[in-house]
Amino acid sequence: MNLPQIDFSAILSNLTANLIWLVLGGIVTIMARYFHVVFPTKQLWGLFEPDKAIICTATTKVDTGKYSRPSTGIGQLKAITHIVTSLNKAYKKFDYKNILFSEETIKQDIENDVILLGGPKNNKITELFFKNFDYYNLVLQDGEEDSAIYWQKTNKIYRGSTEDGKVRKDYGIIIKMNNLFSTDKNTKILLFSGCHTYGTIAAARYFCDYLHKDLKWKKKKNYILLLSCDVIDDYPVKIKLEDKIFLTEKLMKK
Repeated sequence: MNLPQIDFSAILSNLTANLIWLVLGGIVTIMARYFHVVFPTKQLWGLFEPDKAIICTATTKVDTGKYSRPSTGIGQLKAITHIVTSLNKAYKKFDYKNILFSEETIKQDIENDVILLGGPKNNKITELFFKNFDYYNLVLQDGEEDSAIYWQKTNKIYRGSTEDGKVRKDYGIIIKMNNLFSTDKNTKILLFSGCHTYGTIAAARYFCDYLHKDLKWKKKKNYILLLSCDVIDDYPVKIKLEDKIFLTEKLMKK
């Protein structure tokens, strides 16, 4: 009885071909993710040294009865979730040790890439930012109860609206520009703020989830965006871009 001969060379050839296609498929997948996700998200953030970047959150004082301790609100945490998820897409891993309360001593870290969350009412670094940013005469936000946004481009004032003791509509701003606290013009400062906490969440969500899909924004290094949103069940929805200002070199030198 003659047994069929096994063509080992053919089997080896097929295995080699399958392995090559598997490797090529993996390479194509990695490259596709890089050019469609990683690279555009890096362009969106434009951080100079992401490993040194800090996130500075709005801070409130909680009286425990024995001492006061700093804390941040649920809105800040929701905004941080969007931001850190986006940063991890671009830079693989963001160090959570770089998330700081605005009441903490920032020192030289303020010269790095800085991400500010919350308005001047509860974020002293945001308050300091607007004091230094004032000479541009473009946008301001006060630190009063309603944290109104003064959109000086059209001389309008935006305030969130309330009904039955709840915020029903809110406004937020996104500012991306060279870090005015640093002499290194490569570092960035990004501000996400709102009249109320919902505007801050809306700003972070719009930047991380929507803005990167628009190719024309990839080439914009410095800008200010004004957003509006409705608030349903304590969450911003129907986020809309109301107006924008591109910070050109000529404008920045005013």
